[in-house]
Amino acid sequence: MKLLMISIVLAASAGTALADPPPDPVTTWSSELTERPLTLSSQLFEVRVDSTSDSTVVGGWAELGVSAAYGVTDRFTLEVAHHCGDIGACADSSETALHALYSIARSHALEVAVLAGVERYENYFDFFESGTRRSLQLGATFKLRAGQLALVVAPSVNLALGPGSDEYIPQVSTVKVPVTLEYQATSRIAAYARTGIGGSTADNSALLVGFAQSFSVPLAVGTLVDVTHRCDLGAELAYPYSLGPESTVFHDRQIDLYAQLRW
Repeated sequence: MKLLMISIVLAASAGTALADPPPDPVTTWSSELTERPLTLSSQLFEVRVDSTSDSTVVGGWAELGVSAAYGVTDRFTLEVAHHCGDIGACADSSETALHALYSIARSHALEVAVLAGVERYENYFDFFESGTRRSLQLGATFKLRAGQLALVVAPSVNLALGPGSDEYIPQVSTVKVPVTLEYQATSRIAAYARTGIGGSTADNSALLVGFAQSFSVPLAVGTLVDVTHRCDLGAELAYPYSLGPESTVFHDRQIDLYAQLRW
């Protein structure tokens, strides 16, 4: 009887020792952009660093952004981001944000996630007057997949919180609806095109007041290369004000280079 009990204990110990370890969220993350879910895998940590330059501005101009996201679960991701509107004067022109993204529906053909966050802008909209703006961001993201294609639509609103820092820096609410079409050329190389529409209110008025006078339609094309499971490299050419009333004032042509690192 003792021999039998010892055998059972040894067998159970051996089974525990030989049990497969939990999958590594990095190695199981898809190398294909179109197949990636809207939220990170559980315990997956991702950092993105991007640099944007615009040669159409007199004297040149560059931005720097850093964001860090963590998959709390397979359906819930938290992200913190900081963006310098001007590398040469980051303390005077920056954006800081905290976002939460939760996947409420997921299938291969369609995925839906909801977004909530708070954002703080330091002189981000107006380089001529100093001031601070704060907003609450609410939105949703839809991703539809078919073969090598994926369509991502992400409508959101940024609702101004409280008054501006002074009479020259009023709070501004915005509406954005970016639309991105992704194409998976190979297992590691993807191309995408992005457009949509976005605009703002005037002087903290009702959400859609002033939208017709401020909206813009961006156009952008880019590519993303999955170098390894732990690293992506991307490049994008964007015209933020291609169409709309703002296109007669702004003629920006931006080049964005970015890297995404995971562990």
